[in-house]
Amino acid sequence: MKSFGDLEQLKKIIEEKYSQEFDEIAKTTKEYTTEIEKEYKVRLEKEQEKIMSETVAEAERVKVKTLIEKKLEAKHQFETVRETYLQGVLESVRKKAINMFHSSHYIKFVKSALPKDLKSYTALGDDTFYKKHLKLKNFVVDKSVIGVKIIAPPVVYDYTLETLLQAKNEKMRELINKILFEQK
Repeated sequence: MKSFGDLEQLKKIIEEKYSQEFDEIAKTTKEYTTEIEKEYKVRLEKEQEKIMSETVAEAERVKVKTLIEKKLEAKHQFETVRETYLQGVLESVRKKAINMFHSSHYIKFVKSALPKDLKSYTALGDDTFYKKHLKLKNFVVDKSVIGVKIIAPPVVYDYTLETLLQAKNEKMRELINKILFEQK
């Protein structure tokens, strides 16, 4: 401040001084703003990576869950179809087995399985064929029974179609499964 009288010069000095301070403030503000922008850019990238990672993980969980559900659904459908086939084959076996219950092989089987000393008994069967060939005295025709059932209390000798099929059911199922569904 050389002279107090020169107002223009004083104005110029003040402007220069404040202009320098303003430039420093602007520079500091710009540096601070740049630093904040960098920091937020880094945070934003980290957040984006986290969101992307979580999204990928969730998509993978949904994919796995969907695959498991579809696999279970397919397995259930396969089991349903397999059971339908099994029931069909077992029904065919049952129908063909009916004819065998009036054969000499069946009569031999029952004779070999029955005890020789039967005294007090009641025999049930679907036809008098059994009475004649098995020489059964107390025989009652019961059309609901295919084969022979002999009741000699406290023992029941049950050689009926249903009982014999039931006894072999699991073995037949295994065999049918092996033949129809085993992969080669």
